[in-house]
Amino acid sequence: MKNRVQNTLLILLLSTFVLLAESTVNAVEVPLSANTVRTADGKFPAKYVPPLISNGSISLQIDPFGGQGNKHHAGIWKAGQRYAPPLANLIPFGWFEQKLSVNGKAVSSPLDGSQSLDPQKAVVSSLLHYPNLKQEITSFVPLDQDLLVIRHRFTSESKSALKIRQIFSWYLCAPGIKTALPDRMLGEWKKEKDRAVFDYTAYAYKIYRGKLALFADQAVQSDLRDPAADLVFECELAPGSSKEIVYYITMIDSFTDLRLAAQDLKYASRLNKQIESVLREGYDSLLNRNIKAWNDYLSESSADIPDQSIQRMYNTGQYHLRINATKWSFPVGISPRLWNARFFGWDEMFCHQGLLTCNHIAIARRCPDFRKSILNKAKFRVAHYGRDEKYGARFVWEALEDGVEGAPPGFWNDHIFDTSNIARSAWTQYLYSNDRDWLKSTGYPLILETARYFRSHWVYEDSNGEMYIGKCTDLERLGPARDRPFLTTCGAIYTMRAAAQAAKILGSDPEEAADFQKTADKLIESLPHRDGAYIGYKNCTEYTVAALAGIFPYDIFDGSNLLQKNAVYKFVREGRANGNMYPKGNSVCPWYAGKMAAALAFLDDRKEPVQLLRDAARTCGDFGELFEINEEKVSMKPWFTTASGNCVYAVNQMLIHCFENEIRLLAGSPESWKDLSFDLPAYGGIMVDLKLEKGKLTRLNLRARSDQIQSKVLVLPASVLEGVPLDPSSILKKEIKEDKVRLTFRIKKDLCLLKK
Repeated sequence: MKNRVQNTLLILLLSTFVLLAESTVNAVEVPLSANTVRTADGKFPAKYVPPLISNGSISLQIDPFGGQGNKHHAGIWKAGQRYAPPLANLIPFGWFEQKLSVNGKAVSSPLDGSQSLDPQKAVVSSLLHYPNLKQEITSFVPLDQDLLVIRHRFTSESKSALKIRQIFSWYLCAPGIKTALPDRMLGEWKKEKDRAVFDYTAYAYKIYRGKLALFADQAVQSDLRDPAADLVFECELAPGSSKEIVYYITMIDSFTDLRLAAQDLKYASRLNKQIESVLREGYDSLLNRNIKAWNDYLSESSADIPDQSIQRMYNTGQYHLRINATKWSFPVGISPRLWNARFFGWDEMFCHQGLLTCNHIAIARRCPDFRKSILNKAKFRVAHYGRDEKYGARFVWEALEDGVEGAPPGFWNDHIFDTSNIARSAWTQYLYSNDRDWLKSTGYPLILETARYFRSHWVYEDSNGEMYIGKCTDLERLGPARDRPFLTTCGAIYTMRAAAQAAKILGSDPEEAADFQKTADKLIESLPHRDGAYIGYKNCTEYTVAALAGIFPYDIFDGSNLLQKNAVYKFVREGRANGNMYPKGNSVCPWYAGKMAAALAFLDDRKEPVQLLRDAARTCGDFGELFEINEEKVSMKPWFTTASGNCVYAVNQMLIHCFENEIRLLAGSPESWKDLSFDLPAYGGIMVDLKLEKGKLTRLNLRARSDQIQSKVLVLPASVLEGVPLDPSSILKKEIKEDKVRLTFRIKKDLCLLKK
């Protein structure tokens, strides 16, 4: 806790925006850990992007003025409700704004103000100063219901009475439009008691039916002017007094588990029950309950490090990964600007591993569970007239919720490397959870079919017995049809090895498992290389991040393979010009920086990873959010979840990572990090609780989820154990080699490795 407080204070001191003194009024809801940006004369800072609030179902961005004035980042979006392919765009559910007048005179631009995002409580707050009036706006979306909560508090700073009139308008239109309903949506606003309700039917990819409601926690006037609804709030403020109002937007629909519920009209009664429940519970209770839900999520792990810029990026990254977790899996984002919440088998794995290595086991599991739910469609795609034989499964490039292709035509449809990421999500889910039942029911079938796909469709064998992956479309920058592609081959090796290991654990398919293992071993022999290093594909002359693949994302090598090690350092040293997935920009984009940092941490590099993550942190937006690319002249795709997943994962890998039965601690953290702590997971369902003070271990405890006896090896830098007494009863063997200490131990439930 001490480190965390110091961290947040330093963040504020280094921030380019200074908190207004008045923001301490909101200290309960906007703590020092918040990211804060200042506005002046209604102007945004350069490259300002509104903070994102979501619960993985409804998603939106809100500006400092409590509205959605920036049409490029406006709109309320609902995961899963979309139009038909080939574009499969999300259906817009409108946007909102406020209009304010004081003593009959309209006010728009504040004199000054600030906006904050607290990623640990999922609260966005604004503090605005108008002549003689202070306005505080607090917004959040509860994790457990599709509800937007926006509280406005007005405080008089005048010596005379103020008459306040506020109009809160919800335009049920596409962003920037005020005159027409979204395409293929029917319905109209109606007054029901003290609220505005919209009963809609959207004839889109499915037929979606539901009710939308705009209401407040006190008496307001409602004006309906299709396609908009207004709530009008009026009050009089005595000098120095305050009044507040809470606006709610809620959405109830019949879209459940991909099944059309045309005859199910229960959403109407559900709406009324939800409104009654919300008003009965009230703002404070809703906020406190949501804060508790976020605390429960964040308390599943911890990582406090001494680098404030990376810590800020890490904290916002964990927030970002959770709000992007739909009930299916993890899209790149729930908005039109981020591929309309379609699911990339490639990208979702990076989100999965960020969540998984933060011990968010249940949330992470949504990714492989989703892929298992659409496995039959992926199998049918490559089957021989639908026959259930050993052809495997090939998933589409951008899956919709039912497994149908949502991507427009393009060479990306020919990618196959996403297949191995889908397998990796399933295999690592088992490795960290140690859930054998889940492996049997979900993980293994998924891994098996992806391995079968590689084996039946892509492994070629020469007359001399050499096996290799034929021409295919590899990473974007490499273009289509590359012979013996390094990344795809590493992914195939990883997938077949995982299938062989999972089969052995379950006692299944012994002959097929043996063939997978043999094929994987033969494929390693065919990996393309030149001048002592692996290269991107046969005869490749360019530097590519794909050359990291045998370490990250597929740890098929343990770090001692010189061809792989040299390939990693060649790219780090000379390939930074290819540090974006597109031929744009001139630096390393943050999700590539995360890839590189994770790979280098695996190689026990204690210098480069922190530099790469500092570079990534410098590209963060005003609230610690990451972009796909964010340079001076090239800026695109803010709130890019893949980058968040990679950078969160890279931080965790610097602190703790695993290979087979080894748990490697602090292998990628710089030696200058003398004071840190973490409580993070390792393979086998084991949690490692470590604290470092002045460069020495003061706490090293392990906890296992089950009573199963496991044998493991801890690997640590020797320097952190100098003069530190170990508990000999907990350690079977101690080895010291060069600058590393290896501690062999068995764990059943709990284990303390330091003397008390």
